[in-house]
Amino acid sequence: MKHILLSLWIFILIASITVPLAPAQAQSERLSVVATYSILGDVIARVAGDVADVDVLMPLGADPHTYSPSGTDLALLQEADVIFSNGVNYEETLVDILENSGTRHVIASACVPIWSFEAAEHAHAEETDHDHAEEEGEMHEGDDHADEDHEAESAIATLCEQHYAELAALRGETPAYWEDTLGPLYQLECEVGADDHANEADHEHEHGSCDPHVWLDPHTGILWALLARDTLSELDPANADIYAENAATFIAELSVAIDEIDALYTSIPSQQRVLIATHQVLGYIAHAYGFESVFAVIPSFTTAAEPSAQDIVELVEVIEDEGVNAVFSEATVNPTIVERLAEETGVQIVLLYTESLSAPDGPAATYIDLLLYNARAIHDALNTDA
Repeated sequence: MKHILLSLWIFILIASITVPLAPAQAQSERLSVVATYSILGDVIARVAGDVADVDVLMPLGADPHTYSPSGTDLALLQEADVIFSNGVNYEETLVDILENSGTRHVIASACVPIWSFEAAEHAHAEETDHDHAEEEGEMHEGDDHADEDHEAESAIATLCEQHYAELAALRGETPAYWEDTLGPLYQLECEVGADDHANEADHEHEHGSCDPHVWLDPHTGILWALLARDTLSELDPANADIYAENAATFIAELSVAIDEIDALYTSIPSQQRVLIATHQVLGYIAHAYGFESVFAVIPSFTTAAEPSAQDIVELVEVIEDEGVNAVFSEATVNPTIVERLAEETGVQIVLLYTESLSAPDGPAATYIDLLLYNARAIHDALNTDA
């Protein structure tokens, strides 16, 4: 009898000790989410809200083109439940690491229509259509996908169509200029380094090379949020309603911002719509809002390239011939070359936040803030008639 009572007492004692551990166990079951850089991380965090933990791999101000992950970063990736990256080979140094991390990897831009380098530089619809056909030919020629690959592509195609329908319901239609892109990312094969022609004297860029700076078209933020909603809901169905509500709130706020951004860009006179940035980063703005000319000090999508002396000479000529009012520097890129160009031509330098959010007390602390800040800065710099 004593043995039975002792056993019962031990059982009760163990139970009393383990009960307080239940909240900690529940806490550990929260989704652990990683986004590669701050702009994407802000959108994912808005959708996740208070029911999932979101970490951003790269610190504020880091250049995603050249970022080198630390041992702590690698551990963070391995311990996460899901990783969101931009895709389009934007995170150049992380491509292989993300694919081999052992963690579920979601390309946030899978449904985003992608512009080519050629189209971003010249904005010629005929060339872009040719690129699209050529790219599709490259994708399917001699391509022997397994059945599961076809099923996966069919699933993402269906998901993207649903997201396009949601965007159209909110905005009235999908952007007409999407028809001139290479197509949505999930259909494309964007090779690493295909856009890097900084060492070629004539800069004859390859057709089909992909511009990774998708978020500067604000409609991308809507597609990101919808994909985040669906991904998080799949991984954490108990909180699906919360993710849906958070995504809807964010998208509604972004839609209001898009209306202001549209008004700012469309009010710039056509003859003043000339963009010169540190590197080839503003193509999505150019196509979304009808800028006819886009130039870059570094004629590449990656900041790892360097401009040649001939590049600088040609830009000076462009500035003088076009009567350019401003050159746009970027918060994540060394401004030395832009400053030298401004000294030589007398144009003003205007700072944009293109690849990282600002500090929390800065002008571009969130994705929506970044879009609005850049639109206002470009408008004020170029709209000299205002």
